Amino acid sequence: MRIANANRNEMEELSGVHAGAGAILFGRLWDRSDFESPFAFCHTAILPPHSGIGYHRHDDAEEIFITIDNAAQFTHNGRTAIVEGGAAVPVRSGEIHAIYNHTEQETRWFNVHCVVPGGDPKSTDLDDDRVGVELESTDRLPVGRLDRTALKYGQRHGGKG
Repeated sequence: MRIANANRNEMEELSGVHAGAGAILFGRLWDRSDFESPFAFCHTAILPPHSGIGYHRHDDAEEIFITIDNAAQFTHNGRTAIVEGGAAVPVRSGEIHAIYNHTEQETRWFNVHCVVPGGDPKSTDLDDDRVGVELESTDRLPVGRLDRTALKYGQRHGGKG
């Protein structure tokens, strides 16, 4: 297994990803050939202001979107909320989702994609960029926080490393 870097200079510009708004910077970190497990890929992207990935679904595949910084509007099964950087949003097979950067700054994220064992992963675009949709509270989405202050180093390896 190789070490992958999320290097901006190695990313490609893609427009209209899943019928989303604008163009994003996109990088492939690992793909299916790098794994022996159900992992299909790990991608990274930079969403410039007012760009995103449109409303779509995956059958026979699950994903986790991990926002690194800034914020984005994340849509999960029809509910859209602002997700701050340092959050993870899981998406199960068949669930509908999108991400849109509503801010004036870039938003970086990672996407881990796993195929259901024996599944045939497909995606279906719903031709909706999710721009200007009504927002709800973040507690309406399955959002987890990546909180450095919650780490308990003393419990790792008996406190020896």
